[in-house]
Amino acid sequence: FSGFSQQNEIEKSKNKFNQFIDVHGGHVKTKHTHLHYLQWGSTNQKTLIWLHGSLSNAFEIEPFAKDIIKLGYRIIAIDYYGHGSTKIPADKFSATDLLQDINTLLDSLHIPTCTVGGFSRGAYLATMFYNKYPQKVDALILEDGGVSPFLEHFTTLSSEQLKTKVDEEIQNRPAELFEEYDHEEEAYCALEPYGETNKNQRYKNFSFIRFNKGKYVIYKDIDKLYGLDSYENISLLTKGKLFSNPFANELMLFPYYDITATTTVPTLLLEASSKNDPFPNTSYYLNLKRTNNNITYNTFAKSDHTIHHEEPRKFIKALTKFLKYNDN
Repeated sequence: FSGFSQQNEIEKSKNKFNQFIDVHGGHVKTKHTHLHYLQWGSTNQKTLIWLHGSLSNAFEIEPFAKDIIKLGYRIIAIDYYGHGSTKIPADKFSATDLLQDINTLLDSLHIPTCTVGGFSRGAYLATMFYNKYPQKVDALILEDGGVSPFLEHFTTLSSEQLKTKVDEEIQNRPAELFEEYDHEEEAYCALEPYGETNKNQRYKNFSFIRFNKGKYVIYKDIDKLYGLDSYENISLLTKGKLFSNPFANELMLFPYYDITATTTVPTLLLEASSKNDPFPNTSYYLNLKRTNNNITYNTFAKSDHTIHHEEPRKFIKALTKFLKYNDN
C-alpha cells in the first residue's frame, strides 16, 4: 500500500465491512456488556451458537455459513469479551457472567434450545455453558478444546521451564498487535501481514479492531483477560490462586473432562492430531469415546490446532454429518 491507492483500499474495505455488519450484525445489552454477534439464516430454523477461539471473533465460522444454512440451521456467532465488537466489561467479572450474557442473548432472540459449538477456548466456554444451562443445549460441537484440563500443558513444566516458555511467547508475539492506535487506519495497516490476505476478504480485518477508551486496539489486554500476560499470573493459575482475575481463574480451573464424560446430549469431538499438535490430549478423547455413547469422535491428522482453517473440507464434512444425523 502507498499513498492514494492505500487510502482507497482501506475505504473500500471499511465500506464492505460496514455493509456486512448492517446485514449480519446485531447486539444485545446484557448485565455486563453489549454483546455483539453475527447471524446467518432464518429465525424459524434450528440454531447453532458458535463461540470462537482466542484472538479470533465471530467471523471465524463465516466461511462455513452457507453450508450450515443449507442443513436448515440459523447461525449465531458471538463476539465474547474483548473480541470483535464486544468490549471487556469495566467492572470485575467472571466466566459465569459471560455464560449469563450468552443466555440473555438467547432469551432476547427467543431461542429456547440450540446446538452450541466452539473452537479452542470457545469450546471450553461451550462446555461451561452446557453445564450451567443443560436445558438450553440440544447438542455440543467441541473443536480441539472443551475436554481436557485447560492448564495441563503448563502444569507438566518445572518453574524454570514455565518461565522460559512464557517469556519466549511474550517476546515473540507481534508487538504491533498489542499496541494502541489513534486512528483506525493505523490498526488496519498493522494487521495487514497477519489477517486476511485475499483482496476480497481484507474487509474482515476490521473485525479485529476495537475502539476502547479513545484508542483503537487489536489484541491489547486480551492476554490480561486470560491471565496469560505474565509468568507470575500463569504460575498462580496453575495452583488455582489467581483470585484477582475471576474470569481467568474460573475458565482455567473448570472440570471440563468430568462434564464432557457425563454429557447426555449428542456431542461431536474434533481433535487436531498432527505431530506438531501443541495440546496432545488423545487419551482423554479416547476415554470419552469409549465410555459415553453420546460422543462422536473425529481426528484430523493434518491439523496442529485450527482444524477449520487447516482442514476446512474435512471440518465441514464432519459438521454436516453430525448435524444431519441429529436431525433424524
